[in-house]
Amino acid sequence: MSNSYKGKIVAIEGIQSIQRQGKEPFEKRRLMLDATRFDGLTGERGYEKRIIFEFSGKNVHVPDGFNVGDIAEVFFDVESYQGTKKDGTTDWFTSVRGYKMQKIEAQNNAPQGGMQAAANNPFPPQAPAAGSAPIPPAQPSGTNTSDAPF
Repeated sequence: MSNSYKGKIVAIEGIQSIQRQGKEPFEKRRLMLDATRFDGLTGERGYEKRIIFEFSGKNVHVPDGFNVGDIAEVFFDVESYQGTKKDGTTDWFTSVRGYKMQKIEAQNNAPQGGMQAAANNPFPPQAPAAGSAPIPPAQPSGTNTSDAPF
């Protein structure tokens, strides 16, 4: 199973070329995805969740076909490595490296056709059968058939 997040693209940086001694330049770019979740009942936004994905090396051009505002799924790996800071101390660094993206088409959850669609329904809702009792059966008021002590 791969790691992925779906969300709205908030920012796409240009390609940065980083010179390295005795090697070819290293290219990278970053993309910010708003992956904030919404409450399924109220539609309210939850806590902000914005993720920076780094695309580098052979994957630097993966975001080329995308624009700010597009809804996309970003597939990624999480990588940690030990590095030396400028002051000489060592520390661990973690990056979220994107390697694949897919556009997600906006979905319209509204029913198509409105009332006409309901009129064409081959299985209209059925009324309860006559004489059917509600569940659980209602007890006449003032009678207690329970053996509970309260």
